[in-house]
Amino acid sequence: MAGSGTVVTGTVFTGEVRVGDKLVLTPGGIEARVRSMQKQGRAAQEARAGERCALNLGGIEVDRVGRGDWVVAPALHAPTQRLDVRLSVLASEAHALKHWTPVHLHLGTADVTARVAIRRGASIAPGESALVQLIADRPLAALNGDRFIVRDQSAVRTMGGGIVVDPFAPASRRHAPQRAAQLAALEHADAREAFGALLACSPAGVNLVNFERAFNITPAHMELLLTACTAVVIGKEQRIALPQAAIEALKPHIVEALTKF
Repeated sequence: MAGSGTVVTGTVFTGEVRVGDKLVLTPGGIEARVRSMQKQGRAAQEARAGERCALNLGGIEVDRVGRGDWVVAPALHAPTQRLDVRLSVLASEAHALKHWTPVHLHLGTADVTARVAIRRGASIAPGESALVQLIADRPLAALNGDRFIVRDQSAVRTMGGGIVVDPFAPASRRHAPQRAAQLAALEHADAREAFGALLACSPAGVNLVNFERAFNITPAHMELLLTACTAVVIGKEQRIALPQAAIEALKPHIVEALTKF
């Protein structure tokens, strides 16, 4: 807007935003500051989840903003191209959805082309659902619980939709039974239930940075989950959580290994 610069409008999806906040435009990774805001055409100092608002962003040119972008707290900037999802195929589809089918993925306001990765030889029948991996052709922003729609390659027919389970899916398919258990844990809508179940099936521990991002929770909320699940954190930058029992079981092995060394 002339005299104001770049203004973005939309609905606050979760959390809150205030004038002066330093945010990031994701997936592009462009830093910006909220210079001012409006709600219902009037100046405001803050906006919360569910409210429509317009944010005047300083430090960003308007041509850097595009469809599918999110304005988020810096900790949530984590572009991804691999999503483990629960995908349901519409009963109206004439054929089963096969491995490596090209689709248009609609998540938030984003529209990106992607491939559906299912176990080789497997498919999803009309009216059925399954855990699959969506591999996008370009980075996008996604979190656990986000809803999405998939359309055919020409983007003229809706094929199905679903919910994001793990927005930071690994490329490797090794340890399939363990991974299946982890995805089942991540399907819990409640972060505490998900974290507890994930701890129980993750011998190498739970990456706390990824978990906080995926479930969009604050470090203070994460501390409450750690206490509730009696988990121990190791590491500083790469923080890994392990059950207290697992730590106690490791101690004699550490002494034994050092003694042999």
